[in-house]
Amino acid sequence: MGNTQAAAGEQLTPEEATQRRLARKPTMQECLSYRLSLDYVVSNLKYSTIHHDAVADGTMLKAWEQESDMLREQLSILSKFYQHNNQAKERMIQQLTANLEEAESQIERQKNPDELKRCRGMQTMHHQFVRTLESMIPLLKEECPDGIELHRKEPSETK
Repeated sequence: MGNTQAAAGEQLTPEEATQRRLARKPTMQECLSYRLSLDYVVSNLKYSTIHHDAVADGTMLKAWEQESDMLREQLSILSKFYQHNNQAKERMIQQLTANLEEAESQIERQKNPDELKRCRGMQTMHHQFVRTLESMIPLLKEECPDGIELHRKEPSETK
């Protein structure tokens, strides 16, 4: 690894170059990039926590059971409604059957005590991670130029 060229022929090691880069205030573009990336990660984690909350409180199991019942009913209706077989009916049956198998697989998975324990652990970890990342937002605002929030739409502004 070679040295990094600095102003007036000064040679910097990669570590020195990193230290210099970190010592300066980030640009507006860097701040926007950091903030949008942070928002994206937090958004995904919040979605994940909703899933883990639903698994932990049994809501997800009820949803899979309802979906399974609905799919069985749709398959039953298809078998009664169409007396003859055709390609469209066969494709619908194949898709509904695949969806039913997935729903039943999820039901079995949700009933597994090890899976519930795993999801509760993920639930706790994701909630903590969201809180940690959200606590970084004020720090980002301190380090970034004043106009960062002007260039970013808050959820309340998009409504």
